Amino acid sequence: MKKILLLVLSLSISILLFAQQKSSAILWEKTSHNFETIKQEDGLVKHKFIFENTGNEPLVLLKVNPDCGCTSADYSKEPIAPGAKGFVEVSYDPKNHSGIFDKKITVLTNETLQPASILRITGEVVYGSK
Repeated sequence: MKKILLLVLSLSISILLFAQQKSSAILWEKTSHNFETIKQEDGLVKHKFIFENTGNEPLVLLKVNPDCGCTSADYSKEPIAPGAKGFVEVSYDPKNHSGIFDKKITVLTNETLQPASILRITGEVVYGSK
């Protein structure tokens, strides 16, 4: 009986220590955006993805990596305090492209449980009026 009580006590302490561990945590308002139909000649389109640090330590975006040259990103460069919001603004250049597109942007952070997030932009590029 003492062994069981000691085991339960040890597990309880471990759980409490883990629950109080300090870390940052990212919560996205949304992780995808559909531009619908865009005209090639209208040029660059942009969308701003918003997130919140729901952890108890500052959140740092370490790297934001679009998957192709037609996509670029700007993002919050300063650490995001607990409870504060930040952004990743994604730009897509339809020049010399046509048809349906589906691009992903990988966001690497200092978050311990899920250090990588994937953002996605989609749409269709057309030439001329439609």
